[in-house]
Amino acid sequence: MKTTTSFATLMVALGFRVAFATPTAASGPGWTHDEYLEYLTLNDTTDWSGLSKLTYVNMADLPTEPSVLSKRSGGNQFIGWELDKCQDQSRFSDDNFGSGVCVTGSSPAYAGQLTRQKSGGVYPTADWYAGQYCSGKKLHHHGITGSNGCSCDTASAYGVTNFYSAVLYQGC
Repeated sequence: MKTTTSFATLMVALGFRVAFATPTAASGPGWTHDEYLEYLTLNDTTDWSGLSKLTYVNMADLPTEPSVLSKRSGGNQFIGWELDKCQDQSRFSDDNFGSGVCVTGSSPAYAGQLTRQKSGGVYPTADWYAGQYCSGKKLHHHGITGSNGCSCDTASAYGVTNFYSAVLYQGC
């Protein structure tokens, strides 16, 4: 009697785990269908319909000022103000932020102002912190309500003396 043993059976008998898998669109770390196709075609995106949706910017057409390039579009802004109203001298600020940006000042702010370019959809928010570099106690969650384009929250209105930093969020 002749016994035929496959390689996989032999490996299992020797205590090795055997697994066979073929890549699928779901096997990547959250791959979209286009990303999976890119993986299959060695990162060549020639003639992909998805690329037609992207906005292209010719760097030679931009003004020479480096400040015209922003970290993110959307026209959002946060300002920490020196006085308990949203005017006069700003302590710290950030424009066009994404999610989880920490802004801090060397001296405290007494009011915060959030601004967005247009209402509807996602809106910016800020968490105020007692210490610099977004440390210490979280003091206040600042947002924009309804269809308003901006909001000014004063520290005194929320039982807070001042704040030194804020974590900024946009569409997170």
